[in-house]
Amino acid sequence: MHIHGWTPDEYRTFYGLPKSGGRKGLLCADTFDSYSLRAREMAVAHRDEILARLAKYKGAANEACSRHVKPPYFEAGKNLGGYYAPVPQEAWDTFLRRVGAGRHPADVCTDADMPSHFYEHIAEDESFAEELARLCEALPFPVQAKHHTLGARFEGAVAELLATGMTQQAVAAELGVQQMTVSRHVRRPKTQKEGVGV
Repeated sequence: MHIHGWTPDEYRTFYGLPKSGGRKGLLCADTFDSYSLRAREMAVAHRDEILARLAKYKGAANEACSRHVKPPYFEAGKNLGGYYAPVPQEAWDTFLRRVGAGRHPADVCTDADMPSHFYEHIAEDESFAEELARLCEALPFPVQAKHHTLGARFEGAVAELLATGMTQQAVAAELGVQQMTVSRHVRRPKTQKEGVGV
């Protein structure tokens, strides 16, 4: 880049201008320096207050972390250097029992004593995957709807109730879901039958 045939260094030297660090003008450089100086002065003047505040926030964060008790297998896996801790079979059995009690897997894996990942185990253990699929299909419709996992059982129930002459609103109330959910599942077979993308 040339300014009237001069390089920037020649221009600055001729006019006695300091180096400005790129395109930052003299005014910006002065402002930046004054703000930096003011920030350093404030940090020195209020050092004790700032350190006390940081210690308070750090203590609160540590307390919040300590309330979330990690299961023993988490620490064991961490010590082995793995990203996920190896989970004992008893934990997966408990996981399935909680799903069978009417909770969605996404909710169960938020429990402090449960593994926070289950998709990897589905790929590794075929019997676990089959049992989990069976339990998820048997979950109450409101639980399935919350996690967008309604399946063939729901569609069958909707078709059966509509065949009795019930309105979509009445069907939704009967099954414990929103009317829009029922409408979506009523429209789906029709659009597939006509060859239109869902």
